Amino acid sequence: SVKQWPEKSAHFLHEHLRNVTIGWVKGRVSNFDYLLALNCLSGRSFNDLCQYPVFPWVLSNYESEDIPDLKKKSNYRDLTKPMGALNKDRLKEFKERFETFDDPVIPPFMYGSHYSTSAGVVLHFLVRMHPFASLHRQLQGGHFDV
Repeated sequence: SVKQWPEKSAHFLHEHLRNVTIGWVKGRVSNFDYLLALNCLSGRSFNDLCQYPVFPWVLSNYESEDIPDLKKKSNYRDLTKPMGALNKDRLKEFKERFETFDDPVIPPFMYGSHYSTSAGVVLHFLVRMHPFASLHRQLQGGHFDV
């Protein structure tokens, strides 16, 4: 079950996932709505800062002064690889961390944290939107004091 719908059976959730996936494949459901549905079905929620919905980074061109041409495949990230394996140097660094980590309690890991599990990171992005921006300014005496 999912925390948003504890009374619903696994069959209901599987059926909902199947229907939203078919809608997405047929173009009746947008990418955004599909990813939002996947987030909800996996237990993520806007009501829990530690389980805030996540969306993959899909662009790869962040250096260009101009807006990237969204029709060029080279401007998109390879979604078959995790963020840590996007280039050889990053992958080498994460593999070294995994292979050299030595702790009697904590098992080795490649990624130490995830941006969606830190309430501070979520709040850092929310402060850019209303009503959070005005609430933040009110809390800081009328200024954006971060």
